Amino acid sequence: MSGFVQAVAKNGGGSGGGITIANADGLIATTNGSTVLVFLGAAASLANITVSDPLGTVYTVKANDVNGGLSPSMLWVGKPNGSANSITIGGGTVGKVSAIVIEDNSSNGTIDQVAINPEQAATNSPTSGTVNTVIAAETAYGFLFDGAASLSGQTGTITPGGGGWVNLTGPNLANGANDNTTAGATIYGMRRTLSSTGTYQANNSLGSTPTGLTSVIITLMNAGANGGGGNANSTVAMKFYANGTFQAANLIATGVIASSNSPLVNVSTQTFTGVVSYLPSNTTRNTNTLSSEANLLVTLNETGTYLVEGLLSFFQANTSNGGFQYDFAGGSVGLSNIMWTSSGYANGAVVNAASNATTGFSYSNLTSSNASASWVSVMGTIKTSNTGTFGIRWAQATANGANPTTLQQGSTLLLTKIG
Repeated sequence: MSGFVQAVAKNGGGSGGGITIANADGLIATTNGSTVLVFLGAAASLANITVSDPLGTVYTVKANDVNGGLSPSMLWVGKPNGSANSITIGGGTVGKVSAIVIEDNSSNGTIDQVAINPEQAATNSPTSGTVNTVIAAETAYGFLFDGAASLSGQTGTITPGGGGWVNLTGPNLANGANDNTTAGATIYGMRRTLSSTGTYQANNSLGSTPTGLTSVIITLMNAGANGGGGNANSTVAMKFYANGTFQAANLIATGVIASSNSPLVNVSTQTFTGVVSYLPSNTTRNTNTLSSEANLLVTLNETGTYLVEGLLSFFQANTSNGGFQYDFAGGSVGLSNIMWTSSGYANGAVVNAASNATTGFSYSNLTSSNASASWVSVMGTIKTSNTGTFGIRWAQATANGANPTTLQQGSTLLLTKIG
């Protein structure tokens, strides 16, 4: 089965305001994998609302205006794992309550964006806030609730205000679900299948101006599973399971996945994130003025604590001239809690004591062979106070224009976020 499935509206009322929408009301049992939207409004209060079905489906609030005046409204979403033949709305509501239950299996169930424009002054053209999508294949739903003190003077239909919206059809939805009593309660829905990116809002045209306030919600549903679209703000690459909750990871560049939270804990094995830079070709210098190496500079988009690892390989034509020095002051991030050291070989074994500053180490005598070059392995931790760049600076230990020092291809700097 594909495409739009069904929409059913119903009014309930009285103290408690509970509603059960079932087969007798025109609800066809849900299909496994479809998405159920529940839009509801009340003439007085929507406090402590619950939405449930016999399958125990978890329904999540996506928009609410529960603390408003005469027209509070809410939007819930759930994915029943099988055939649910009823949807029950209960809780501590007061006054008349109306609800629309929509089942849609043309989308993948991800609600990308929601906008609500609550408690608008009396107008016959109420509208929602705006939502923006950069993915064309989305399904948009618009909902209107009129919590007027009285609906006795409101006649005529409620129609979409243009732009490709179509009326939802189903039991009690032909002209909105009007409950023409002195308590008031009018509810209405419309649908739009998007085929281009842009800014959207739900516009309504009422047959008469309401006597009370109105609330309008618009939601964009990801059509990626069956409609070929994607997330409205980024491309969902995969989902990680952590602590019982699915967390989305975003594909931000080819082959690069960004985590949505701090990546590491000390109680389980997890995916973690790092940034790396690599020297693609040899570079030479014949001055003792430290300067950044552009290809050994990384960009840190999060503040926090990082594990720093590096491998630097270098040589010069004569072992006793020029030398090599480096430090970690080549970027723009503010640093604290620095602790690092290095060891390696520079015409002899070298082991450097740990340092708590960005100042580095210097070696006066180097090997003169690129086949068996001098090298240092760097290890340490830093804490950053702002986002920006981090990298090494390097130069000769003693300036020697006739005997330049070479930093070799393959030298690498790797930072891993650990806190």
